[in-house]
Amino acid sequence: MLSIAELTTQKYSRGEGANARASLSQGEVDILEQVRDTLGWPTITSLAVKYYPAYPNRKWWLEALRRVNKWARRKNIIYFLKSLQSIAKEHIEAAFNGRGALNRLVHSTKRHITKDTNRLVGATGKAGALNGSGNTFAPLSARAGGVAF
Repeated sequence: MLSIAELTTQKYSRGEGANARASLSQGEVDILEQVRDTLGWPTITSLAVKYYPAYPNRKWWLEALRRVNKWARRKNIIYFLKSLQSIAKEHIEAAFNGRGALNRLVHSTKRHITKDTNRLVGATGKAGALNGSGNTFAPLSARAGGVAF
């Protein structure tokens, strides 16, 4: 990975700029356009040639753009690249961390569901349900003349 000084001093030709721009997907172009608007640059060519190949992750670019818009007093490429570096470092550390909440490989979205419960039985353990005053009433099948459980 190149340092920020090496990235900013890198030179490129017009042909490299056209090729880099043509190789981007529409989503990547949209993100680079947002960054170009934020930095006040005339085109996305240098972003596509120099900077996007160093950090080719659209989510990282969106997060860096959010951080620049929120925290930077002066919105410039140096702050943006430092944000990208810190985001890359955070994501790499989170990927190799053993905790499931950080690496997003282990999904724990069903924590609120209690396992081994019978949803048909009320909280009192009796058949039926509680009405507004806290009294239990018979299931609908028992009230209709059917067999109660």
